[in-house]
Amino acid sequence: MYNSNIIINVLPFLASVLGFFWSVYLFKNFFKYRWLIIALQLVLAYSLLDIFLSAWIKSDPLIVGLDEFMAIPLIYFTYKGFKKSLVFEFILGFVLFLVLDNLKPWLITTAEDLPGVLGVLADDVSAALLAGLILFLVHLGLRFLKSVYLKKR
Repeated sequence: MYNSNIIINVLPFLASVLGFFWSVYLFKNFFKYRWLIIALQLVLAYSLLDIFLSAWIKSDPLIVGLDEFMAIPLIYFTYKGFKKSLVFEFILGFVLFLVLDNLKPWLITTAEDLPGVLGVLADDVSAALLAGLILFLVHLGLRFLKSVYLKKR
């Protein structure tokens, strides 16, 4: 027999991984239309989750993972596209999202407390935006350290 808790915990992670690869593809190939695509994704996610929640359950449907998939491109809101030199930063952003989404610090918990589908999506959107902000600060720090290092040479 299989353990249903494993399936419930694995599916959102798999959706997050797919969301990461979708983000890389989106930023590499459709960068010009990224905000339109992200907005349409969020509207679609809201609509589908609203149908799912009203039909089946009243809380965050962990088994779906759609909210994670749709929110992940928001991590990279400060980026101007995807280049091979940014692979480390894209992976770091994804890991930050996973950590924040699981730890749920104050801001994310507050967003999750919003009613219905709004709360289901808001916690992942806020985790993605917070991960993006942290990633942006790390990026600035790395650029600063690189410039200081190059001046010393």
